[in-house]
Amino acid sequence: MNEIVNLSLYVFFQIYFFTVFCNCPSGWSRYEQSCYHVSRDSASWAEAMKMCEIHGSFLASIETVAEDQYMKTLLGAQRHTSSFWLEGSDWDNEGEWKWEPHAIQMKFTNWHKGQPDNSGGKEHCLSVHRSYRYEFVDNNCHDSQHYLCEKPYVLVHIATDYPKFFCNCPSGWSRYDKSCYHISRDSASWAEAMKMCEIHGSFLANIETDAEDQYIKTLLGAQRHTVSYWLGGSDWDNEGEWKWEPHAIPFNFSDWQRGQPNNGGNNEHCLSVHRLHHYEFTDDNCHYSQHYLCEKPDTNSTETEVLGK
Repeated sequence: MNEIVNLSLYVFFQIYFFTVFCNCPSGWSRYEQSCYHVSRDSASWAEAMKMCEIHGSFLASIETVAEDQYMKTLLGAQRHTSSFWLEGSDWDNEGEWKWEPHAIQMKFTNWHKGQPDNSGGKEHCLSVHRSYRYEFVDNNCHDSQHYLCEKPYVLVHIATDYPKFFCNCPSGWSRYDKSCYHISRDSASWAEAMKMCEIHGSFLANIETDAEDQYIKTLLGAQRHTVSYWLGGSDWDNEGEWKWEPHAIPFNFSDWQRGQPNNGGNNEHCLSVHRLHHYEFTDDNCHYSQHYLCEKPDTNSTETEVLGK
């Protein structure tokens, strides 16, 4: 027991860090301990998150009244743009708004009157608009808007050599074997679906055994209002060479619907399942908008293996 405790302490506290003090880069504005950048392009929420990430930042999270006032002043000075993505989302569970990508519960909010209203059942991402005095509103994540990136003024770099641990599947996720699964409430193209899963620390589901396939059929079959879903398979690289993305793992298991894959119109390169086809595999046009199934490891098993060494 002592060995396990000692190893646990070693694994969790073997952290090396250093702090770098710097100025905000050109084109960024400083407030308190953060730098902010107002985009000049527009994008979906997932694309905006990715663009901020590429530039060492994240979509802005507004956590105090003072920060909210600064954000309103900053955005209000923009002459040619009127709506902006922020980092909030209730993608996991309707009404449970969090700051992504670390799923931090919102302690401060400044919702516009009547918001959030989840209009059409498809509004799961947070934005602010000039016409709403830059108060919070929920919007369809696939709408194209400008966005506000944020990064620390004081950079703290933490280097670790241990895996991330999650004690249980998060709320809104279902566990099977060593994985957690989440059925989207929004629809998206295959690439957009992959990005949305990635933002939430997961990937489009890879079905690798008959038992997992049966579980997925049961899970999806229980959904009343959606009929088709993206999975992680693609033959985008080479026609007929189906692989599980994002790691390009060749199919060892498949459950194709009769007559599939048929590459209809020579442009069906992404894998989906449909209720009408008994949730057997079909190839589809990657640009179609469908719901999707995300998967990530239930790393209880990872923790057990590390502590047992």
